[in-house]
Amino acid sequence: MSQTAILQDMRSILDKAIQVPGDGHRQRMALTTIGYRANVAKTSPLEFLRSYFYEQFQAELANQPAVVAATDPAPITPASVETESIQCRSCGRTFKTQTALNGHGEARCQNRQTSPVTS
Repeated sequence: MSQTAILQDMRSILDKAIQVPGDGHRQRMALTTIGYRANVAKTSPLEFLRSYFYEQFQAELANQPAVVAATDPAPITPASVETESIQCRSCGRTFKTQTALNGHGEARCQNRQTSPVTS
């Protein structure tokens, strides 16, 4: 068998395995067979898979409609950014960001509720 025929056979095996997505056994067997055939064809099985999926990807791209470039969105200015403050539920102190509130935390909050220690 020529190298071209072996590569074509490997493509056919992979095509058939991909058509049965839930059959893990068939897919593992296909990958094993591809590994053996790649050895006979003196090619890398991973290089074969890379080129196979690259060609599939290129074919899918060719079938996609052209993407129309969107107009640039309006720039975000400080006036358009929400300046809502976040308030601590325990003490009522307000913070500009959630991170600041998290840093304030329950451990540092002066109005935290302390639970009685039972022994």
